[in-house]
Amino acid sequence: MSRLERGAGNPSLDAIQTLADALGVEVVELFTVGADINANPSASCDKAS
Repeated sequence: MSRLERGAGNPSLDAIQTLADALGVEVVELFTVGADINANPSASCDKAS
């Protein structure tokens, strides 16, 4: 866990799911910054435009 906190690790999808479960959140919430994901469910996190 400390490697993830320092940005030195690359977690597997299983580890990400386990972390989300432990926190009681959906996986997408771990990757959403400063936004209410329920406000606009069709919004995309990809800003490649």
